Amino acid sequence: ATLYSALTLFACSKVLDAVLAGVDYGQMVFVMSDHAETISKGIFKEMQRGVTGLQSVSLYHGKQKTVLLCVIRKVELPKLKKVVHELDKNAFMIVSDAREILGKGFKTVSF
Repeated sequence: ATLYSALTLFACSKVLDAVLAGVDYGQMVFVMSDHAETISKGIFKEMQRGVTGLQSVSLYHGKQKTVLLCVIRKVELPKLKKVVHELDKNAFMIVSDAREILGKGFKTVSF
């Protein structure tokens, strides 16, 4: 009975989140690599997704780098991982939920 209660509570919270926030959310991916330019071109070529380069300084190595930021739909994540891994097996990726994405290729802004 406790397990059913927990499952019901989980399902209700997911349905409530979908109703309040919508189900059209995606992923925000940061990619750290010494091959940032090659990876950004690969993402655009293979996925037709834009990539933003953010200038950063590695405090561990003291080197300036470009961190890539790419916002994608959740279903595109496996393809993005594959593209990045094929171009740099040592790339470091951070994947985070993006609850609302507004702009070209996603939801249009309307007030």
